[in-house]
Amino acid sequence: MLSFVGSICLAAAALQVSAVSSYFPVSTTKVTTCDSLGNVHRLSCDYGVITVQTVLYGRMNKETCSEGWSDNLSDINCSQKDSADVLKKSCDGKTSCEVAVNAFRSSDPCLGTYKYLESTYGCFISAPTPSNQSSVVCEHSTAHLRCDQGQVIRLNSASYGRRDSTTCSAGRPQSQIQNTNCERSVVDKVAPVCNDENSCSVRATNTEFGDPCSGTYKYLHISYTCVTKEPSDLSSVVCEKSTAHLRCGQGQVILVKSAEYGRRNSSTCSAGRPQSQLQNTNCVRSVTDRVKKICNDHSSCFVSASNSDFGDPCYGTYKYLKVEYTCKCLAAAALQVSTASPSSALSTTKVTTCYGEGNLHRLSCGWMN
Repeated sequence: MLSFVGSICLAAAALQVSAVSSYFPVSTTKVTTCDSLGNVHRLSCDYGVITVQTVLYGRMNKETCSEGWSDNLSDINCSQKDSADVLKKSCDGKTSCEVAVNAFRSSDPCLGTYKYLESTYGCFISAPTPSNQSSVVCEHSTAHLRCDQGQVIRLNSASYGRRDSTTCSAGRPQSQIQNTNCERSVVDKVAPVCNDENSCSVRATNTEFGDPCSGTYKYLHISYTCVTKEPSDLSSVVCEKSTAHLRCGQGQVILVKSAEYGRRNSSTCSAGRPQSQLQNTNCVRSVTDRVKKICNDHSSCFVSASNSDFGDPCYGTYKYLKVEYTCKCLAAAALQVSTASPSSALSTTKVTTCYGEGNLHRLSCGWMN
């Protein structure tokens, strides 16, 4: 007889959390918080926004939050009315929220019984159908591209110049708007700044894109699509002289997709910095191979964002490190063969599935009488 031991991932749950993933919602989570002074009930979504589904404040069994309270567990059919309304009001539509348990003590559903707060909530993403959007800004202005929570930008086209005499024409002399055969594709400039970002900003200037037609007042026209970001995609952005900490859950390891050091826009890591250190946005160096050597196949790693580690791609510019990565399961045993299976069983199989969005625990038999 054969005994197969298959493992998708080694898993351990530190909290009372269970997840069932589908497209809507991204995940469903259960959280339990004991009713002790100062305890906070926290809900959060890595992708999408919170929708509270069920809430219990009271007690429905003798096991949950029972340690040290054996004399205060007599009433196990105790629940407060309207507790769902309290949590929904504080959390629905947000990416994270924290509510003190004492907010539910407006009345006592079971006097003398030690209670707990238990909730189930889903993380819902925006409509999955990609939506085409566009942005047109006049010369010397800034285009702000943005998508809904849980979505990222995919650039379709970007051009700088003039194709008609009406766009961005107010108050301009005829001589500045008559050349309508003036256009330059700037996809190669805009895509690195905006693709895979939830939002981005782009200045419409000759400094950024060059001057396709001197004397003509120009505009920047960008077409883009908002698409749902894959839940497995993670990113880390840290400013120069700081340290990036990449991490995955238990039983998972890092797989670096890309890493770059430099500057692609003037907004990231800009706080408190003079304009002279932010204006060069065409400064980037791929450091993917170096970060892969440090981080791949580890559950966590630290990467310093510094010139000493990656060199200086643009002297005088304040830089940052951006790393895109995913977490993959660390397989344990792919196959074990044993003759110790019970004689009455055709086969005995053990399957372990790691906790993660989209993971399914599947059992099957190839033979059935």
